[in-house]
Amino acid sequence: MTGITSPLLPIIESPLKYAQGDDPRFGLRGESNNIELFFDLFLIANLTTFTSTHSITDTSTLVAYIGLFAIIWFTWLQITLHDVRFAMDSGYERVCKVIQFIIFVGFALVGSSFNPGGKEHNNTNFRILCIMLFISRLLLGIQYSVALFFIRRKVRGLAWPLGLTIACFILCGGAFYSMVPAFSETSGNGLGIYYVWYIILAVEVAVVVGTACVWRRLSFKKTHLMERMGLLTLIIVGEGAIGVTKTVAKLMSKSGLTFEGCFLVVCIVLILTFLFLLYFDPAPTHHIGSIRQLAWAALHFPLHLSLIGIVEGSQQIALARHVFAALHRFQHAATRACLTQHLSGASLAAALTAAVAPFKLDEKLESRDQVPVIMAGIAAAGNATGVCSAANVAAGGGGMPDMLRAVTTDVLGGLFESIGVTPPKGVGAYESARSAYFTLELAQ
Repeated sequence: MTGITSPLLPIIESPLKYAQGDDPRFGLRGESNNIELFFDLFLIANLTTFTSTHSITDTSTLVAYIGLFAIIWFTWLQITLHDVRFAMDSGYERVCKVIQFIIFVGFALVGSSFNPGGKEHNNTNFRILCIMLFISRLLLGIQYSVALFFIRRKVRGLAWPLGLTIACFILCGGAFYSMVPAFSETSGNGLGIYYVWYIILAVEVAVVVGTACVWRRLSFKKTHLMERMGLLTLIIVGEGAIGVTKTVAKLMSKSGLTFEGCFLVVCIVLILTFLFLLYFDPAPTHHIGSIRQLAWAALHFPLHLSLIGIVEGSQQIALARHVFAALHRFQHAATRACLTQHLSGASLAAALTAAVAPFKLDEKLESRDQVPVIMAGIAAAGNATGVCSAANVAAGGGGMPDMLRAVTTDVLGGLFESIGVTPPKGVGAYESARSAYFTLELAQ
């Protein structure tokens, strides 16, 4: 039986190894390699972590979500624009990828408290973000310098555009690093210079895309750029499928199968399926011109942002319906006990406790701390004299007494926390819910 041996991995490889003539595009790979696909997973891991730790409850948190997504996505794009043209599997390239993996792990740390301009901000994390961006741009400058070293020997006329690209990344990296002092502990909200991040990102894209359009031998024609975009889209939709399973666990892990819960899950699955078909059925399967390819790639930023918004938004709306259905059941029980039966004392407390019990808030780690607050409110209502008496209800205009309204608000807060949503500090559960789902409708 003959043994199978694989060639040794070279320390470094020329991007023109398989080129024909003086056109570097002839030596480009036609498909993604495994390490590029592995790198894409780090982008998705960042988005998953940021989504799980960053509840969208108002316009400012929505803008913060879009802002960090833009920083991560355009960093991924710049790395991809280099890789599809110049990256060849080698020891050097794998070392670069490991550094990029570490950078994206750093982005995950920043995302846990990324809220530029908000009342609660973490300048330490903003400094880390600037340093991560600086390192990523410095590494890109080194990678383009290595590409220039090999290309200038075989292809004439590309030293200027590649030199311009190298200078751009070095200057942009320096600009990111120069922002570090602006986020000192004594600078408050960072001196309001958050917008500089996005100006720098725009300059980088303009330089890299501009050089590819003017110097056609640096274009993306015959590269696997479209495949990289399609694979990332597939991974994003696949991440939505993982989110569906999490939603199922939140909807039915304690209460069991319900018709409404099953219907909501089926709707989310149909949304994912239609998104998949709408993208991949009409997607071009052949190479297209460089300009059209760049336009196609550029449209993936709003596409990916929209996909994440639709996937996460549909799950949050399903969870919201579940929460408000549970709240309606509690309100119905409280109305019957107070406004119809006019219970008081231990009878009222027992009725309210029985209405809360099916939610099993004490069995969920996220909502366990809210249970004593709810029970304290129920006990206070039970100890109050005549809170639900006919005379007291009539004097209040026939509506729910304030003490029971407070208990209802506490129950709503517990229901929110049970699905992983915590209202911001100083904001009531009702106000947070109204703001959150108005924001979701706006985003959708």
